[in-house]
This record gives sequence, structure tokens and C-alpha cells, in this order.
Amino acid sequence: MEEEKLGQMQCSAEVYQKALALTHKAKVATKPGTGRELGMLSTALVPICALMASEELNSSDVTIDAAQAASCLKKADFNKAQQIIRAALGSGLNIEKAETEEAKKLKMKMTKDTVCTVFYWVCASAKLKELPESADYCKDQAISHKLMAPQCTKLTKNHAALRKRITEETKAKTASRTPSPTKRGAATPTATPRRPGRQPQRELLTKESVKKASAAKAAGSLLPLPIPEEDDSDDDEGSLPETPTKRRRLDPTTASKSSPRSLFPPVASSSRVRLDEEDGVPQTPRRNATLPSRSSPLKRAILPQEEDDVSMDQDQAPEASDASEDEDDDDGDPTNEGYTRFRPVYVEQRQWNMRGKRVRRLLRLAGQKKAEYFQVHGNPFELLKAQ
Repeated sequence: MEEEKLGQMQCSAEVYQKALALTHKAKVATKPGTGRELGMLSTALVPICALMASEELNSSDVTIDAAQAASCLKKADFNKAQQIIRAALGSGLNIEKAETEEAKKLKMKMTKDTVCTVFYWVCASAKLKELPESADYCKDQAISHKLMAPQCTKLTKNHAALRKRITEETKAKTASRTPSPTKRGAATPTATPRRPGRQPQRELLTKESVKKASAAKAAGSLLPLPIPEEDDSDDDEGSLPETPTKRRRLDPTTASKSSPRSLFPPVASSSRVRLDEEDGVPQTPRRNATLPSRSSPLKRAILPQEEDDVSMDQDQAPEASDASEDEDDDDGDPTNEGYTRFRPVYVEQRQWNMRGKRVRRLLRLAGQKKAEYFQVHGNPFELLKAQ
């Protein structure tokens, strides 16, 4: 069938043999499953192969119009079939040979002068700040400046759109990397001031520490308690910051110079006043002094006080700890007449064996629950002993 069609086209023997060989190859390359099926365009297979053979042999036996007429297809369908057949036959060439030839052509085109010129042109299009002058660049790369200048001009003229694109992309990347001043200011964290180091609250008991503790407690008992005033701004500015659980101890000399402040004016007997005027020595305030005591509600409402804590005794019951709260407050009050000044050694021990208000409240609640349970169910320990 192929021979009959080739004979109808009236081509030479050489073109005939070449076209017949291409027809066999094209049939294999366009069979079903290859992805290049012709389908209804298969009538153009033999004429297109004859046209390709005539072109390869530089013969004018078969023209494109004659091949289209022999295929009995429209021009658009004929062009589509021609594209499919040429692609199918072109894939059968030696791939390694084609890659080698392409590499040789690329090597001939990509010389050192061309590479350096393109690199300099791209950097100039990106508007880099550290780009050297063209003469210095050519001198460093050992290329001709006379050849590079016209090539850069030609690239700028023929590839203006590419140059503009490079400039815009460089600007966008630079803008995305540099943060705005507002964000930069917001991102910098403010350094928090470090708190001053605190000395350890508990020290080893020595003779000197015992003497210092007794002297400090004696001085604290002689000094009147200051009352803060809201309107006095000078005192607030000059005063040192105080912790919520511990008041600042005043120097005895400065405290004696400052005028004592009290909520109510002190009232004393005439004999007591004469003794103070004659002797001039500050006396220890009595238990019934006019100053509010430590446990008075008026003083607690005005001055920030420490939380009343009690010693933790393992063998002591919660009820006994509640009953001894008032006794501990009276014993620890410097204004109490029975205050033992000669035993300051146990101050540190008492400080470390404190029990907070919340713990006392929980113990009291636990004691109530325990008593209710014993009333309803009895004491389980006594039942165990009876058994």
C-alpha cells in the first residue's frame, strides 16, 4: 500500500527508497500506545515521509502542496500530522550525539568575555552598591574593555524588559530584608532592672550576733512607731522602699532627732512628766501606754503589719495553736512588761518555725471536721485499741 502511494507521487528512485525507510520508522513510532497516534490523520503518513526524504536529499520531487493533496486533508490537519510525524522521527535520533553537539555549540558561544560581560551587566541592572568600575573590572578579570562595552550596550538595548525585571526584584528583596523603624523599635525588648541581692536571713549564732540582736530590739522598743501621712510628699520621696512583710529599721540617732508622731496626743501623769524632764533618759513604754499596741485593730488599719505567725510544734494540736495565738503576740510585743530581753538567742529559731495564717485556718478547719467525724462515727483509734 505504501509502495502504491509512493509510486503515484512520481518521485525518483533515491527519494522513493528513502521515503519507504522513513515510512517504516514512522509506523513504529506512531503505533497505539506511544502517545503519538495519528488516528484519522494516518492518510498523511506516506506523503509526509516522501516530503521529508525529498528535503533531506535536497530534491524538488515532492513539494508541500503535492504532499497535502496526496493526503486528502485540510491544511490545518496536514500541518498537525506533519508535526506529529516529525516529532516521532526526531526522537529516534542518537541522544548522546545531540547532547554532544549542543555542548560544543554552547562552548563556542560561552567564552570568558561573554560570561564576564553578562555577569557585570546583571550586577549593574541590580544596582549593587559595591560594583566596581567597568575598567577596573575588566582589568581584574583580564578581559578586553573595548569588547565588553558594546556588548553591555547591546544587552541593555535588546533586553530592556529583563533589565527592568531584575531591578524590581532586587528592590523587593531589599525592602523585605530591612525592617521598618517602627517595627525595629517595637522589637527591641526593654531591659528590666535587676533586683538588689538580699543577704541571707539566717546567720550562725555567735556572741557578736547575739549582742547586735539584743541591742537592735532594745532600740526598737524605745522608739515610737511612725505613722505615714498621705499629704506629706517630702517624706514619701525621701523614704526608702519597704518590703510588704518587713518594716525598715530606723537608726536610733535619726529617730531621736525626728519628732514622734502619734494618732492621739499622749496623756501622762504630772509625776511621770517631771521624772522625764529631770532625768532626760528615754524610758521603756509601759503596757498601758497611750500608743496603740501591736494587736490593736486601729493600728492594724493604719500601719502595714507583719502576719502573725506561731511556732510549729508537731505534738501540739490545732486547737491548742489557736488558743496560744494571743499569748504569742503578747510575748513577742516589746511593750509587754514580761518581754524576755535576756533570751534573744531563740529569735532565729522562732523565725524559722513559723506557721502562717492560712495553715492555721486549714488546721482549725481540719480539727472541726475531725471532731464532727468523731461525734458521728466515734474514735477509730480507740476501737483499734479495744480490739
